[in-house]
Amino acid sequence: MITSPSPSPASETLEDYLAGDYHQDMDDIRELEETLERTANVFIYARAKDGTWAYELSRDNAAAAQEDRKVSHGTQGMIAAALAKMLGDSRLPSGTLARLRIKSKQDLKAALKIGLERLEDDVIRTGTLISGSFGRNDPITTSHISELRGGAVEDKVSARASKILNLASADLAALVRLDPNSDARLLPDLPAYTAKIRGVPAAQQPKQPKYLRNAFVPLRIARIVAEAEESNVKIFSKYDRTKSTARGQVRKDPFRSATVAQSTFKAWYRRFFESTLHEQLSYSDIPDSRFDPAELIFCLEGLLIVSPRSVDERLMARVIDVLEARQDESAHWRPNRPLYATPQGMTMLPISVEGAVSLMRSISLFDRDKDFQDASRKAVGMLRRFWQWLLARSVEFELEPAEQSTAKAGAMIAGQKLLGWHSEHVNDPGLIHLWDTSQVIEFMLGYRQLLQRAVAGRTLELSGLKVNRSAGRRPDRPLRQWVKVVEKYEPQLSTDKKKQVYRKIFTTFIAPWAQDRPGKASSMLLYGPPGTGKSTVGENIADALGMRMITVTVSDFLGRGGAHVEARAKAIFQTLEAQFDTVILFDEIDAFLLDRDSNRYEKQDTLFQFLTPGMLTKINDLHKLGRSIFIIATNYKDRIDPAIQRKGRIDQHYLLGLPDKERREAILKEEIGLGDNGTVPSKLVDDSVFYGYSDIKAAVADAGGKGASEQAVADRLAEPERAPATVASYLKRVKVEDDKLDWSDFPPIEFDGLWKLWHETHQTKGIDDLLAAYKNGAPKHDKLLEELKEQLKLNSDD
Repeated sequence: MITSPSPSPASETLEDYLAGDYHQDMDDIRELEETLERTANVFIYARAKDGTWAYELSRDNAAAAQEDRKVSHGTQGMIAAALAKMLGDSRLPSGTLARLRIKSKQDLKAALKIGLERLEDDVIRTGTLISGSFGRNDPITTSHISELRGGAVEDKVSARASKILNLASADLAALVRLDPNSDARLLPDLPAYTAKIRGVPAAQQPKQPKYLRNAFVPLRIARIVAEAEESNVKIFSKYDRTKSTARGQVRKDPFRSATVAQSTFKAWYRRFFESTLHEQLSYSDIPDSRFDPAELIFCLEGLLIVSPRSVDERLMARVIDVLEARQDESAHWRPNRPLYATPQGMTMLPISVEGAVSLMRSISLFDRDKDFQDASRKAVGMLRRFWQWLLARSVEFELEPAEQSTAKAGAMIAGQKLLGWHSEHVNDPGLIHLWDTSQVIEFMLGYRQLLQRAVAGRTLELSGLKVNRSAGRRPDRPLRQWVKVVEKYEPQLSTDKKKQVYRKIFTTFIAPWAQDRPGKASSMLLYGPPGTGKSTVGENIADALGMRMITVTVSDFLGRGGAHVEARAKAIFQTLEAQFDTVILFDEIDAFLLDRDSNRYEKQDTLFQFLTPGMLTKINDLHKLGRSIFIIATNYKDRIDPAIQRKGRIDQHYLLGLPDKERREAILKEEIGLGDNGTVPSKLVDDSVFYGYSDIKAAVADAGGKGASEQAVADRLAEPERAPATVASYLKRVKVEDDKLDWSDFPPIEFDGLWKLWHETHQTKGIDDLLAAYKNGAPKHDKLLEELKEQLKLNSDD
């Protein structure tokens, strides 16, 4: 197993971590957020009046940044991809949004919108994507544009990116048919072509540079294919499946079909990334060898993209150990292998921060379905050191008042400094490269999320809370999947669809979370009789949204004894606040949430009385974060303090009832195995009233399961030990004091649901018959029936 970044003794407790390393992790997160905020200004200012971003911003000639210029599609794509992630308009490699609060968000959004419009216009004008460094429709520029797809609800950024990529689709389709293990030119149109299309005279055009075998370009192609698959774009069906021979004959493409093309692509790229990765690991053991840490990193990410199962915990740990050891020589992992070389000997190399970003993408992919985020935790130390190296290289300066723009495109706020970075190959304290700064933004976003994952994983493991469901990839069609959930689990099939609890959950939780809508609901109070499947609701939500699910019970707070319960409660809620995209089920923790005006609260232990006010604040803080969905599940809604039930702490209240007649019939049909055309005897449906889903399922299983006879199932349902005690237990809560009935502890809403189920089954019988059937649980009093009708707001004829 992968260990944590700073190995802790086996006796380490949650409280130990929260009192120690937790503070440094949180300080780093805050520092990253502050730096991201400060860096945003340079992308607002350094734009021309037509909306394009400058290649660089110089303190000595800042006005040049706002001059109209030829559009560099590569620079525009890099910057747009970084800003879209920063603003939550496209997803991070983990599949989630950054959810970053930025004061200048509206200005940045405007800059991104105008920049993409200008890029789209220029691409349409030229008919192709052009990079001054990599040529026409190259995979590096294309990969930046492809990352703009798949954002939030109003995905205008994604739509614009798709429009741009359509112009590059033919070249891309041809590119994915080249084997990176051969000498194929994965950058077929290097700057010589760019010079030609820009109108440079033939005599002045440079000679074609030589493409060199490397992992950076294949990785970019793998990213494009992965992004296309995520966005349901069919790259492998966009090419002509026939080829012309030299004699003009037509023969079939060896790929034959899109499916074969896709599998061939993955086989080629897996072989390339896997062999190169192990080659680099071998070099890492040899002093003064050709070891290239960046090449190792690029291969790791590529392998995780095309063949995730090829990277196990041992291999991931080995790569991290090698990179960590490399930091004994330098804090960063500078690439050594060029992408291409000119005849004059000049080379083009990736930059160190691109390697660090790739490493964090790899860790994000590896830890995506891990509960305790082991790789993230292990990598924190070395990435923290890389971050300190980056900070030391930052450039910050303030423009003179005369240089501050009045142009709408680049409005500058007086008195604010500009923060950015320039290429590691230059050292100019008055120069900011916007393309380099955009990659630092990618690093900061990735490192921030890695720290958040590391904190979430470490606290969750140390807390000992039960993990019911591990996180997984979000289903392709969560909304369609929920339809199947409703068909199987909705207890009230005969009720108006608008009132069905599972459909309400779909409208308020599933759809908004699946679409990342802002301001979505994040909490619910789920109440109803025992056996209605409250835990199942949480599990279904987690499965539909690809979320982790954890359960919190009273025993989790009492694990260290009564003397430590308040400290334990604080630690548990710090753990819960650290989680994100998680379903949190508070399972029957009524003792901590009792109504402070009730007799039950007055009679309980003073320890629990002491905790209740603090719980209000903790639940409120958890709700404000809105990073997870939490469910308070209880059998008795009336016991919960009204202050906790208020809007602002609990967004929705749902009564989860027992299965109605139609649902019970469906459960019996499925469990007995009668098929679609089978008929369930009405006696079995009636005999199972007040039974929950699991109760009916268990009775049929004990009767023989599939193919069980009617009599066998009826006998099991009739066994006294199986008889539901819900009606009796509710009636027992009505007390007689001084010859008067005390209804203060009686749940009228829940009991009304039981009465309706009884009446649905026994239509000719009234509430008095229900009392007669459960008289052993009812108090002896002449006015019981009369007052019960008042509680349920029934007419005298019912």
